[in-house]
Amino acid sequence: MTDRRKDPRLDTLLLIHLETYDGDAVAGQGMGRTIDISRSGVRLETRFPINAPEKSLILVAIGVRNEVVEIKARIVRTSTPEPGVYHYGIQFLEQDPKKLKILDAYIQAFMNHKNGGAPESE
Repeated sequence: MTDRRKDPRLDTLLLIHLETYDGDAVAGQGMGRTIDISRSGVRLETRFPINAPEKSLILVAIGVRNEVVEIKARIVRTSTPEPGVYHYGIQFLEQDPKKLKILDAYIQAFMNHKNGGAPESE
């Protein structure tokens, strides 16, 4: 299978909070964990189905270092690898430079540490 992502995936374990919407109203909330993350999206695992159609707007809040970054996103893939476990491919839609800078700094520090360098501290 060919990887279609333009950004490298980093295997991670971060907690994530998500909200689904029905119009402007919050329709559902829940917690999950990341499987991998990149600048363009995240693969998420939950123990509950997300009741939102693919391509609908969701808001994910990811704890990155000492920051919580809220990012607008949409679900682009779903799978159920085993009963009671749900995987979602989430594409970030966020364009806020401050949020992207925090995400980029986390990814760079992770890459530096993975390649034998010391993690960067802020």
